Amino acid sequence: MGATCSWATRHVLCSGTFPRGVASPGEAFVEAAIRELREETGLKVSAPELIDLGVHAYLRGKDLAIFAWRTAVMPDAASLRCTSFMRLPGGGLIPEFDRFAILPWEEALGCVGKNLSRVLQELRAGPEWPFPLAA
Repeated sequence: MGATCSWATRHVLCSGTFPRGVASPGEAFVEAAIRELREETGLKVSAPELIDLGVHAYLRGKDLAIFAWRTAVMPDAASLRCTSFMRLPGGGLIPEFDRFAILPWEEALGCVGKNLSRVLQELRAGPEWPFPLAA
């Protein structure tokens, strides 16, 4: 499973990366994307609201199933809440995401790692990109 990217026109929901995770055994990629988006942002979407952008090579041995969510109005970043936590070496817990931003595309690409940026740029330049590109 991979990123669930959210676009509205030319803006991207970004939190240093995109909500992503691993599909559970028997869980369809789209169902994993819905679950991860809910756990990591609090946003609730249904399968028909997501656009399947395919599976893309990310890291050696790790591909990303990428979905886009097109919405007329982006959510208020201040209202997003992560309910998924990571355990620290000392036993404490921290949320997987602690801040969110709605950013223009180019700025958002600078907030993610180089491999995710590469995948997203290749996807955006490809024929399957479902959104109009800004002039």
